[in-house]
Amino acid sequence: GVGLYITLRQEDGSVVRAIPDPLGGTFDASGDFDEPLGRGSSPILDAIDPHGETTLAGSDLTDLTAEIDALVAAIPDGARGPGRRGAAWRGLVRFRTMISVCASSEGLTLHFLGD
Repeated sequence: GVGLYITLRQEDGSVVRAIPDPLGGTFDASGDFDEPLGRGSSPILDAIDPHGETTLAGSDLTDLTAEIDALVAAIPDGARGPGRRGAAWRGLVRFRTMISVCASSEGLTLHFLGD
């Protein structure tokens, strides 16, 4: 599958650390949700270069939030929560938090690094 490593960056390029994790604690990167990608249900994510670097900010984030919400909603109950089976769900929930932080903070961007 396509592996994306996603960080939130400040204007100087430094990575934002200690983002509050909705599942408890903090985190500073997201990923682990390549399974639902590339199925045509998320055009913004599907357009991200799986082998290069991509940066998103601002107006892209509203549509991206809707895509992530749809992907999260499509994950069956049995594949949610802690543990390996919930990895994609956890990754999406964390990514959704990153989008919210990025959208509400001036000068932040989402940085995608393909594998």
